[in-house]
Amino acid sequence: MYSKIDLRSGYHQLRVREQDIPKTAFRNRYGHYEFQIMPFGLTNAPAVFIDLMNRVCKPYLDKFVIVFIDDILIYSKDEKEHEEHLKVILELLKWEKLYTKFPKCEFLIPKVQFLSHVIDSRGIHVDPAKIESIKDWSSPKTPTEIRQFLGLAGYYRSAPILALPEGSKDFVVYCDASHKGLGVVLMQREKRHYLYGTKCIVFTDHKSLQHILDQKELNMRQRRWLELLSDYDCDIRYHPRKANVILEAQIEALKPKNLEKEDVGGMIRTDIPKERLEPCTDETLCLYGRSWLPCYGDLRSVIMHESHNSKYSIHPGSEKMYQDMKKLYWWPNMKADIATYVSKCLTCAKVKAEHQRPSGLLVQPAIPVWKWDNITMNFITKLPKSSQGFDTIWVIVDRLTKSAHFLPIRENDSIDKLTRLYLDRIVTRHGTPVLIICDRDGRFTSNFWKSFQKALCTNLDMSTAYHPKTDGQSERTIQTLEDMLQAYVIGFGKGWVKHLPLVGEAQLTGPEMIQETTEKIILIKQRIQAAQDRQKNYADRKRKPMEFEVGDRVMLKVLPWKRVVQFIKRGKLNLRYIGPFKVLAKVGDIAYKLELLQELSRVHHTFHVSNLKKCYADEPLAMPLEGVHIDETLQFVEEPVEIMEREIK
Repeated sequence: MYSKIDLRSGYHQLRVREQDIPKTAFRNRYGHYEFQIMPFGLTNAPAVFIDLMNRVCKPYLDKFVIVFIDDILIYSKDEKEHEEHLKVILELLKWEKLYTKFPKCEFLIPKVQFLSHVIDSRGIHVDPAKIESIKDWSSPKTPTEIRQFLGLAGYYRSAPILALPEGSKDFVVYCDASHKGLGVVLMQREKRHYLYGTKCIVFTDHKSLQHILDQKELNMRQRRWLELLSDYDCDIRYHPRKANVILEAQIEALKPKNLEKEDVGGMIRTDIPKERLEPCTDETLCLYGRSWLPCYGDLRSVIMHESHNSKYSIHPGSEKMYQDMKKLYWWPNMKADIATYVSKCLTCAKVKAEHQRPSGLLVQPAIPVWKWDNITMNFITKLPKSSQGFDTIWVIVDRLTKSAHFLPIRENDSIDKLTRLYLDRIVTRHGTPVLIICDRDGRFTSNFWKSFQKALCTNLDMSTAYHPKTDGQSERTIQTLEDMLQAYVIGFGKGWVKHLPLVGEAQLTGPEMIQETTEKIILIKQRIQAAQDRQKNYADRKRKPMEFEVGDRVMLKVLPWKRVVQFIKRGKLNLRYIGPFKVLAKVGDIAYKLELLQELSRVHHTFHVSNLKKCYADEPLAMPLEGVHIDETLQFVEEPVEIMEREIK
């Protein structure tokens, strides 16, 4: 025995929290309004309402009640038991002040239609409305049509077809395509997620598809299909069209009847224009007033070169160049040829900015095992010289606990003095670190420092060229330190060196970090892992994956960040990229080693992928280096000729 209850305007029976009411505001021609009850169409509305119904009916769920959003199904063995169950649910709805729509409710019935299925004492059946297409199959009039219908009906009447999937067996997919549509039959179930994690066999009447997985050269469409098929472990096999009775019957049944000429008379155009080439006065052929350029020698390339490189056009983009050229010229596949030509222009590759997401997904260093095992270090330079002569701060940060040491030094201190300071302030207090992450400062890249760390069994992990995000921990700490020192100097005066110990001990290192226990270290590592996962999720949304192969030619960005790496003194008219350079090797996941010129031998040859872009031009390397003095960091000092204006921030 069954009863079905439908709630009246289900979502409207829930009130919106008062502080969230403004979020439901909408406007029409009569003014602005806000919903006080939950409207239809909100993203979380179904989840919130079904959560309410599950909590209301929780004591009786799957005992004699099934709930789906605002539909309630009550089932019992006999009529007497059903009356008791029905009374319990109705009193429950009354207590919760949930109102039903009586015309849509059904009580004490032996068969009920619920969620597009028919349920009775014998089980669950298909809704008759769902099989109308088969019921309305037109009567077969030829022997071929009779065989099609009997073959399909006989196949789907057999018991093995109407069975649940067996996870231990392979899936078999039959597919057939025509200009009318695509017919697919999954022999166990129709949902594709059943194919994930199991081997499946795909039968198709397209013979060449059985080799698509082994094909070496693919066009863009085939690559997209291959990417889709890579989600499945499938074996594609050829199945002749005539032998594929099931899908052939589906496709043939979809074909419309032959149309009479009177039916399509209004859709036929009688004044079809004649597209033909006409001779012009200059003995060229024209189509609608545009010169037709034959594929004769380099004629098309010459025209594109003049339209792109002349001083009147000044390297337009592919779309602008096409719109300009199509007014005067025409040839087959003209737009694609122009796009290819522009992509190979070396000047455009050098000067035009990219308006795309930066390349390279976020790669994060591993979480340290213990405190002060993994540290980062950097320098704050160009500070006002103190009375003791200090003008630089050596920032050393523990990557696990985030505790830091700020050591005042002089910019011209020798590496020997820095080594003794490092031993006294870091090694004697915290032990020898396992790994040091730093940038490519000359003090860190010196042979003495490398040999010293090698003797301590400490690995040096230096950032790639022009990618300070590698040492993001130190960069962020330096930013906070500079803000605090400025505030201290403004508020209390005197030199910054006197305030440095207060900043390090009281602000950047919390009291809970003074004595870490094993439990605290475990908790810290868990929170760091959660933070890294969250940061990677956010960062990768605004990035795109990019990979290069060994031997590819790439352009190198020469303005990676503000005020750094300028090659020629033209201010805002500097080149954005130089190159092309050959990729020699891939370093890690997102860095590449390049083959640089002899003039750049002092520059580190490994670069982050975000500073590279692929070069399609066939021209050799062209980079003006006359009169430019480049150091190992690709920087030079520009001294002002005259101060024209001042601005106070």
